[in-house]
Amino acid sequence: MKSLYYLILLIFLSCYPADPEYALKPMLNTSDSGFISRDFFQVIIQASPPMGDYSIERERIECKKNALIERDKQTIQILKKILSEKDNKWKNDLSNKNVLKLDSLTTSTDKQASIELSDTSINRGEFSWMLDRLKVYMEDYSEKNKCKFVFRAIEKGLYEKLEATRLSRGTIPSNN
Repeated sequence: MKSLYYLILLIFLSCYPADPEYALKPMLNTSDSGFISRDFFQVIIQASPPMGDYSIERERIECKKNALIERDKQTIQILKKILSEKDNKWKNDLSNKNVLKLDSLTTSTDKQASIELSDTSINRGEFSWMLDRLKVYMEDYSEKNKCKFVFRAIEKGLYEKLEATRLSRGTIPSNN
């Protein structure tokens, strides 16, 4: 019995992906936004340079500024969508198993995943851990009147950190 265990272990350890570029392909992906793996997140942004007669250098600086603003908006929307889908799946699992009725899950913390907040700055602080990790991987200025940026964060445990993120529940108090 012990020799069978070692044989299975030996076979398992000798296995490798059929595609020799398996580990490289996710790194070459510059078309998909979101989690490429649990430790690899990227967002693709297309922005426009300012209209007017500017130098190429100034156009690129302004285009990058626009891309950074759009990066935050799109990243927050992607992360909120993932949390919302995860929250809805969890609630559906509970209702399907009749463990708890959805009516009993009425705290404001459980309802938040389905609430859309229009102001990106509300969630920027909650997702700053991800936004601060996103680095420019690629800049492409080859198309006229458009620039493309690929922002990436590659770090062990990114998806787990997202799962641990809790969105704010309510509105921002006024300064009056």
